[in-house]
Amino acid sequence: MLGSVSRLMPDITLKEHQAMAGKLRDLLAAYKKTEDLINIGAYVSGSNPRVDEAIAVYPRIVDFLRQDLYEYTEYSQTLELLKSIAGKGVTGNSQV
Repeated sequence: MLGSVSRLMPDITLKEHQAMAGKLRDLLAAYKKTEDLINIGAYVSGSNPRVDEAIAVYPRIVDFLRQDLYEYTEYSQTLELLKSIAGKGVTGNSQV
């Protein structure tokens, strides 16, 4: 996900959706950047609020990204789930 950028997304999604997806990518990147320290127990909680937030939501991000190929979820449900994971502090509710 971190290496993939959709050029079509801005044309077919709301700004809020784009902002939440960006926040999710940011949290995932923060986690991945610090993952080795986290895994060996060397990361000190509180030393980086962004990493702390990423650690807190990482399991939910992984679950969100692992939707089965044949699992169907309504777009509105997907947005609500995305918002529950990455919606804190995200703005941008204009339509494209």
